[in-house]
Amino acid sequence: MVKFKEMKVGHEYVTNLLVTNIEERTARNGSIYCDISLSDGEQTVIAKYFDSINSKELAVIGNVADCTINVNTFQSNVSYVLQYFEINNNANVADFIITAPIESKKMFDMCISLFNEAAETAPALAELGEEIYEKNNIITKNKEKLLRWSAAKSMHHNCYGGLLYHSLRMALSAKRICQIYTKANRGLVIIGCLLHDIGKLKELDTDIMGNASYTVNGNLFGHLMLGVRMVEDYTKDFIINSDELEQLQHIIASHHYNQEWGAISQPKTIEAFIVAKLDDFDAKMYMIEKGLDELESGEISEKPIYDGIRLYKPERGDK
Repeated sequence: MVKFKEMKVGHEYVTNLLVTNIEERTARNGSIYCDISLSDGEQTVIAKYFDSINSKELAVIGNVADCTINVNTFQSNVSYVLQYFEINNNANVADFIITAPIESKKMFDMCISLFNEAAETAPALAELGEEIYEKNNIITKNKEKLLRWSAAKSMHHNCYGGLLYHSLRMALSAKRICQIYTKANRGLVIIGCLLHDIGKLKELDTDIMGNASYTVNGNLFGHLMLGVRMVEDYTKDFIINSDELEQLQHIIASHHYNQEWGAISQPKTIEAFIVAKLDDFDAKMYMIEKGLDELESGEISEKPIYDGIRLYKPERGDK
């Protein structure tokens, strides 16, 4: 199977790819074409298909297809044009799903372990974490969600298990950072990292391939408000230190840092500031690491990774 990173401009390839989504579009001249999302298990691209799609062809979504694809350039960017596709019933769909680098169950267990460690400096919130992740409805009703949920529709950690991966990496970073910045409540920061995006369980729907879409509540309220509400809902039936609870809710409400970026308020505690910065840092590091995987040594990216920045992979970047 040919991977996208192996494809060269000006060539045609016949390969197996997972069709994750199809969206019909209308060009300016009134002609119909489709944007078809294709995954090779490492990377997802949107290919153009210059025709309409019938109901039989729509059935290919969620299946691996035999594809004929041309690689071209359009406005100085690499573009993919799908010429032909047909379901391949002999391929294993799981081989083509982009997943977090760590197995979901292992990540979940690591989160529980971190909650136990957090009990040393935030015992009341460690109890909250245990309630949310182990005892209460959010785990008994939504364990499958937590194990597969994407952290976003696009951009960062938009893969199967991406939400756990993002939250776990933030918490592991926080554990080290709080050894340096000792004025912060380490337990509160760790639990804040693990729960900062908990509202995404209600903001997003994630299918079995890890593709996310926004819910009605997600569009109306966003995951910060939904997360604050979830913590409040799951604490009303047991006693918890109200000051620590409010600080945790403030972390969730402010972790986008600026209100123009979606924050309900700006961080006003050292713990909230650390979580907000780790959230931004881990999101950018995910995009950088993903970009590096798509580059050869000595190569610079054709398109910006984020904020207009193109990424260079030096010779030492192979490992």
